[in-house]
Amino acid sequence: MLNRLMLLVSLFVVPTMEAQAEQVASPDGFTVSNELTLSGPYKVHEQDSELSQHPQKQVKDKDDLTTAGGNWWNDSGPGPAVKDGRTWYCSPPMYGYTPSGSVMQTLSYTWNDDNLNGWDSLTQVELRIYGGGYVWRANVTAQPSGTLNASGQNIPASSDVRICMGVDTFQVSLYNPPYINYISSNVYYTY
Repeated sequence: MLNRLMLLVSLFVVPTMEAQAEQVASPDGFTVSNELTLSGPYKVHEQDSELSQHPQKQVKDKDDLTTAGGNWWNDSGPGPAVKDGRTWYCSPPMYGYTPSGSVMQTLSYTWNDDNLNGWDSLTQVELRIYGGGYVWRANVTAQPSGTLNASGQNIPASSDVRICMGVDTFQVSLYNPPYINYISSNVYYTY
C-alpha cells in the first residue's frame, strides 16, 4: 500500500526537465545570433563527463576528423537517440585539432528533426560545448540550424561540441522514441 502511495505521489511531484535545468546556478549568459542564448560556463559534473550515452557509443580516430585548415574546423556524425523519458542523451563529441591557445569565435550547427516520432512537443534539444572542465549550453529545440557567437567568452576552440536530447515525460522506456540521425558543426576560432 505504501509503495502504491509513493508511486502516486511521485507522478504528481516529479519536477520537469526544464525545472531541473533551472536548479543550476546560471551565470550571465550571452546573446548569440538567431536569438539563441548560450549560458555558462557551468562546472562539469561527473555524469556529464562521460563520452556519450548514445547506443552507438564511439570515440573518433584522428583520421576521422576533418580539419578545414585556416582558422576553422568542421565535424559531423550521428546524433543522440533517446531510450527513456526524463534522461538526457548526448551525441558522440564533435571536435577538431586547433593550435594551442586558440579561442572559439562562432559555432555553426545543424541537427535534423525528421525522426522525433510524435514526441515533438515533449522533446528538448541542447547544444553543449565541453571545454576546460566547463560546459556551455544553448537550447536549440526550435532551431535545427543556427550560428552561435562566442567571441569574447574565451571558450577553447578545441572544446567538444555535442547535441543532447531528452523527452520530458515519466521516467520510463519510450515506445518509438525520438532520435537525431545526423549532426554537424563548424567552429571558427582565433589564436
